[in-house]
Amino acid sequence: MIDNRALAVRLSVPRERWGWVFTVPAPPTPSPARACAPRWAEQPPPPKLTRLREQSRRAPVFLGVGSAISVWATGMAAAFGFALWPIVLPAGVLVSAGWCARTRRRYSAARREYQSWRTGEIARFEAAQAEWAARVAEHDRREQRRIATTTLWHPLRLGPDSARVDVFGGTADGWAGLLGTLGASLLADGARLLVLDFTEQRVAAELAELGRLCGHPAAVTVLPEGELDLLAGLTPAEVGEVVAEAVATLREPGAQSAQTRGLDAELVELVAANLVSPVTFGRIAAGIRLLRSISESEHETTLSGEEIRRVNRLLDVVGSSESARTELRFLGGLLSLLDEGTGRRAADSTTWPKAGLRVIATEDANPRRKDLLDRVVFHRVLHGLRCGRPSGRGGVLVVAGADHLGLAGVEALARHARRAGVRLVLLIEHLRGDLVQLLGGSDSASILMRMGNAAEAAAAADFVGRGHRFVLSQLSDQIGRSFTEGVSDTTGDSLTATTTEGYSGAAVNVSDSVSRAATWSSTTSWSGSDSTSSGRTYARAYEYSIEPTTFQALPVTAFILVETVAGARRVVAGDCNPGIALLDRVAPEPVSHPGGPP
Repeated sequence: MIDNRALAVRLSVPRERWGWVFTVPAPPTPSPARACAPRWAEQPPPPKLTRLREQSRRAPVFLGVGSAISVWATGMAAAFGFALWPIVLPAGVLVSAGWCARTRRRYSAARREYQSWRTGEIARFEAAQAEWAARVAEHDRREQRRIATTTLWHPLRLGPDSARVDVFGGTADGWAGLLGTLGASLLADGARLLVLDFTEQRVAAELAELGRLCGHPAAVTVLPEGELDLLAGLTPAEVGEVVAEAVATLREPGAQSAQTRGLDAELVELVAANLVSPVTFGRIAAGIRLLRSISESEHETTLSGEEIRRVNRLLDVVGSSESARTELRFLGGLLSLLDEGTGRRAADSTTWPKAGLRVIATEDANPRRKDLLDRVVFHRVLHGLRCGRPSGRGGVLVVAGADHLGLAGVEALARHARRAGVRLVLLIEHLRGDLVQLLGGSDSASILMRMGNAAEAAAAADFVGRGHRFVLSQLSDQIGRSFTEGVSDTTGDSLTATTTEGYSGAAVNVSDSVSRAATWSSTTSWSGSDSTSSGRTYARAYEYSIEPTTFQALPVTAFILVETVAGARRVVAGDCNPGIALLDRVAPEPVSHPGGPP
């Protein structure tokens, strides 16, 4: 079970962090000592030992020869009457045996000396081999320790030029993880964070809990039941503009015009100008009903008698044209939707938090009221940035679920947030429609999360880009066998006649010779051959850097970051799972790359 307090402490770092990048440890390097392993070289015996060994092997022969000579010498001495012949045989045998014994002693001594030297050499080799094995083992242990202790996760930060971040795709859990990881670091850095949650899935709830655990102010308001006055601090003209902008985005594309929008703003301004504080949507709707000549009983209306008289005097100003009646009916119906709950308890306003976190979420079972409430909250915040009141300078604005707000409104929010010095983060569920044009802004970074739709995944892959690489395009295997057999028969005959004449004095010798030869031959030949050839062909292909199927299979908290840093495009795979902060091998600082973010 995760300790939320420990997680909050780990996530509260004083620098912005969007997630973590997994770094694969470098593979173990082989020890340089492996190339110089000691080798045993058998040394030949010394020449002296070889000579003595040969002499020792010939000693029995010498003994036998010596004994035979001694016997012969003894016989000869006895035959010729040599008086000392009885001692010749023992003397010869003794001399031969002595020489053999001396030879064997010398060989044994030389062999012992050689064995002693060889034993010392073996001991030195074994010591050197043990030392070498110890060096290799120590190097391998160091590499294993390095891999076991290498930091695997590094924080991911954006470049200084990314004033806006567009997050496309993802799920509620993925967005909650991203906001928890990012928001905790922003709050620890002293940023003021305003989150507009239009998802109805409470994606900022985890961030609010983490903020409270770390002692940061965290206010969460859920509309329409929450205590929030969306019109507080606005003049009647500003109320008219906010309502007109929100209503204009509800119309079908091409159905709105500057004249219609101006008429909506004017009608709401006229009614709001004749009401006393507090000016709420319900009270404006009641004034519009009066302009439509719809009478209400005293207990049903929220207007005072004086306000009713003021509004009734507007009937001549508004007129009875068809366009005015149409807009009054349209505005009255919309603002009546916001009469239930919104603005009845004017306990707070949409000003930026002085410190910490402020979450404004919208939830409602009525889809029309929910849609209108989203647009009113959005344009109320946009109006505050446009007018510089309240100032959001130095803050961070997160809009979760901005798909239905329209490209024009989102671009206006981005433009005025940049002017006010506010970091804008847009969480958009689908990468389609006009919002695709937000990708790749000059001062924005894009984060692409899981996209189940094939068309959206293809659009994300197209944005990341393609690259050239060499791929295996063809494999060919050829096997051949040939066999040749031949038979040839040759025959021949030859006849030779020779006549030879010779003269010997007066005689003449004539000889004739005839020779005949017949030849024949038969030759049979055969040959066989087998051949095998294999081939591979590589082609230069221009393919996706990241395949569309990769975006469809991304984990919930995984994402692909695309931004421009120092004039170069940067594509990084990251993960915003807050639980990564509790792992052991997490670095406090990001990996430094040339040209990368700080």
